[in-house]
Amino acid sequence: MPVTRSQDIMKCLWIGGGCVQSDSWRAMVTRISVICVTAQFKRLQRELEELYRRAGIPRPAVQAYQDALLASLAEEEDPSIFQAN
Repeated sequence: MPVTRSQDIMKCLWIGGGCVQSDSWRAMVTRISVICVTAQFKRLQRELEELYRRAGIPRPAVQAYQDALLASLAEEEDPSIFQAN
């Protein structure tokens, strides 16, 4: 049975004014969840938060979490970008 437009729209999540397919969204959330429970992520988050707190960065916990997540996602995409030469 072919998928109708209304069924296709029902599989979307509206985020930031655009439609994201629920399967893509679910995969992204799963990927982020797996990263966020690792010891490596938690260690990086704590280290960044302490550095940001000392530097007087506003909302150091939030900024550290975001930066640790972005770094982890980037490393997952291309691990060589974080390796020392």
